[in-house]
Amino acid sequence: DVDFPNYPKYIQGYTEENLKHYQKCMASLPKYGDNFEVLSDSDLKDAAAEAAKVGGNAKLITRIFDQGNEGSCVGNAFTQGHQVCQARLGGKHRVVQMSAMSLYKQIGSSPNSGANIGDAMERLQDTGLLPLDSPENKSRFKHTMSHRGFRQSYPDGWKDTAKMFANCEMFVAESFQEAASAIARGRCVGVGRAGHSILYIDLIYDDGWAFDYVNSWTEDWGFAKGDFQGGFGRDTRRLYNEACDWCVVFEGPDPSEWTWLQELSK
Repeated sequence: DVDFPNYPKYIQGYTEENLKHYQKCMASLPKYGDNFEVLSDSDLKDAAAEAAKVGGNAKLITRIFDQGNEGSCVGNAFTQGHQVCQARLGGKHRVVQMSAMSLYKQIGSSPNSGANIGDAMERLQDTGLLPLDSPENKSRFKHTMSHRGFRQSYPDGWKDTAKMFANCEMFVAESFQEAASAIARGRCVGVGRAGHSILYIDLIYDDGWAFDYVNSWTEDWGFAKGDFQGGFGRDTRRLYNEACDWCVVFEGPDPSEWTWLQELSK
């Protein structure tokens, strides 16, 4: 378990300022437990063992993010979740690398204001986000954006491109059992805790439950997993229970919603 506030790379980026608001409107948010079967401990242990044999969901990570000295961790975690959905639907070779700042600017008010995971959830559903400003993406898409730099402006007409990447279906998980069930089925889970936001990707059972997560503090941080020499951390169930009143499961859209996936595969 990492004590985020005491780590040198830590910059507060997750805020609970609007948490009470989201708790009040929780009835209007889609619940994971209302839409999918919640697995038993026995089924979860079997799923964790099988996932460990093949490398887990970490194999769907295509890039370790770097939020730099900005408090954009919510934007980073949810952008990473979006890319995992891409990899699951279309394969890693078709993942479009995305700009976390194009999401964070929609939900934060300054470079270090922080943001709420509920806001990120809504913006990925109704507005979307932009591809990273790489040479490859610039040749494919009309609008792109860099990964860091809150003061940069959105390009004119950016929402037309961002909308291509919207409609990412998500559900609220209200318990460890729901979050674990989602990950056991190959999904990832966005979490805010200790003033930081991370993406849970793998369910671990080793004399107790834990979640492995991908962070946004470069590949120099954490332990190796998937295709990377670093960038990953682990939360025990105890820490999950202390930190997470609710979290967000990335189910991803109906494949027909992301028409660009079909276009890129031609």
